[in-house]
Amino acid sequence: MLDNKGVSIIVCCYNSASRLPETIKHIALQEIPKDIPWELIVVNNNSTDNTTTVALAEIQKYESLISRSKIVDEPQPGLSHARHKGVDKANYEYVIFCDDDNWLEKKYVFTAYEILLNNPKIAACGGESDAVSDVSFPDWWEDYKGGYAVGKQAEETGDVTWRKYLWGAGLSFKKETYLEVSNKFPSLLSDRNGLELTSGGDSELCMRLILKGYRLFYSSQLNFKHFISEDRLTLSYREKLYHSFKESGKINRIYSLKIEVMKMSYIKKAVAFSTTLVRLIFFRTKADLEYENLKLYFLCGFSISPLDNKIKLINNF
Repeated sequence: MLDNKGVSIIVCCYNSASRLPETIKHIALQEIPKDIPWELIVVNNNSTDNTTTVALAEIQKYESLISRSKIVDEPQPGLSHARHKGVDKANYEYVIFCDDDNWLEKKYVFTAYEILLNNPKIAACGGESDAVSDVSFPDWWEDYKGGYAVGKQAEETGDVTWRKYLWGAGLSFKKETYLEVSNKFPSLLSDRNGLELTSGGDSELCMRLILKGYRLFYSSQLNFKHFISEDRLTLSYREKLYHSFKESGKINRIYSLKIEVMKMSYIKKAVAFSTTLVRLIFFRTKADLEYENLKLYFLCGFSISPLDNKIKLINNF
């Protein structure tokens, strides 16, 4: 068991040179008691710009960062790979994913540390963000900002395991539990990959934690600014982003159903088993049959038709 109380802040980068200065500045300004050790890990994920040079130059500007920062390379493209490399290199028990466009408020690290330290069953916690940009936000922004990890993740501070996921932006968690759910069964979703908008790795991580019996937590005191660049405010980018949610949802929907079945009492499982068999007999649409067949497999371990190996992996998680 890892027993090295402290915080590792991980910033994963792909061509992040223009975004890093403000992000690193806000990390340097964190108000953290002197008796809490912490570090900054910048992961260069196969960048083709001068991300590493800029990161090093920015770190050198701040006395608070010079002796506690390192830059590591992850040549395999994909945000999930970069994040995993960062966690692997982390020296401390608590970890924060700070995206390269996240500006953490001054108490963010200390607040996350206290939440995780004082709540053993909480494996991950998240907060809320405000969007900032160098251009005006479009008319559709308010209806879609949640997909950009902007806004509140709950109405009030507390347990949000019912939500089943937290944003990867600003996600704080325990290294030990992350490794527990990641090393044996590598992620089925790659998350953002260069210019390719894949997603869902943060939701997958959270649902894996729930399957292992851990809880998710939201705190309104965990605040950060999320810088949204102009190129991400176009209709074409929005459509690609939400299409990626739809694609990753095909996997995360399986995790979600597994969680729902896991929470059922013996009696509810018996009722669900009976109704599932009836639906398999009378439902005729492909989507209905696939869903009920999947539920049957999670309820009792067998299925009417063949299942993908990914489903079997999730069932045995």
